[in-house]
Amino acid sequence: MSGRTAVHDELPGTASSTAWSGTVLWVSGGFYDVQTDHGIVRCVLRERLRKNLVYPESRGRRKRVQAVRKQEIVEPAVAGDRVRIAPPTAAQSGTEPIGTIEEILPRSREFTRQAVLGHDRGGHTAGQTIIANLDQLIVVISARRPEPRVGLIDRFLAAAEAAELAALVCVNKLDLGLAPALDAELQVFEDIGYPVVRTSATSAQGIDVLREQLRDHVSAFVGASGVGKSTLLNALQPELALRVGAVSEATGKGKHTTRHARLIPLESGGFVADTPGLRQLSLWEVSPEEVEWCFREFRPLLGTCKFGNCAHTGEIGCAIAAAVESGAIDRRRLESYRRLYAGQSEQLPY
Repeated sequence: MSGRTAVHDELPGTASSTAWSGTVLWVSGGFYDVQTDHGIVRCVLRERLRKNLVYPESRGRRKRVQAVRKQEIVEPAVAGDRVRIAPPTAAQSGTEPIGTIEEILPRSREFTRQAVLGHDRGGHTAGQTIIANLDQLIVVISARRPEPRVGLIDRFLAAAEAAELAALVCVNKLDLGLAPALDAELQVFEDIGYPVVRTSATSAQGIDVLREQLRDHVSAFVGASGVGKSTLLNALQPELALRVGAVSEATGKGKHTTRHARLIPLESGGFVADTPGLRQLSLWEVSPEEVEWCFREFRPLLGTCKFGNCAHTGEIGCAIAAAVESGAIDRRRLESYRRLYAGQSEQLPY
């Protein structure tokens, strides 16, 4: 990681063995860069921590309708995790001291998606936590290039609701022009309570507004590749000089430039995580029956359908469908819910 400060206070033979506390800033290749009071320390993970995983309890979401069995997690420690480490020591003279993560402290919140592993053997699902201990999700889309996928916004917002995270939508690349149809879709999100920030990293439009939204929060930028997440971060804090990529002329899709989530301290206050671009998203540890709760405009009507087990997929007497017909709920949002509900039914292993 650029700017990483090596710590040489604790070498073999020193008397102190007190654990240090810190926050994971970056994970790559089996190494973890941890911010401590002694500087940024490169660490490895104690192997036993890969075998003892505890999931946080939900504080606000309705009680799960089914017990969730213990599932495999892709990476036990991620950017944002608060940890305790054994002070760094050098394996041999002249080598850089390496610390060891001895404990991963309980998370307050996390943004986790469902990943599929082992494609060569038919595949199985696992939880992939992108960032830990955040309080705000920034869903970034582009006005153009790549063309915005509004359904993906719905999925990110549903994931934020499932994780009990605040969320806002940031539309970038306004210098390329904002289509009226997309502007109308953005108004739908504003009407149901999600702030929408309109920006251009090229012209600096909206950057000050976005900076204020980030102040004193631990936020994560999420979205498809090519929407300009890293470019926005460079506009917010130019000295970061994060690597950015172009959108493919052939496919119109973005190219991955951020391969691992990185937690960045902001000069204006707070932290922000740059995350890898995601072109698809399935919810993790959310049963099909819980998906309705993740659409916040549905909540006042939940439990009012004619049948108690209504899935809002075309049943008689569905209160959600009636609200769509009256114009109280946007029709596209209901369709988005139905796709996500069907996907959770197909993919979650129970």
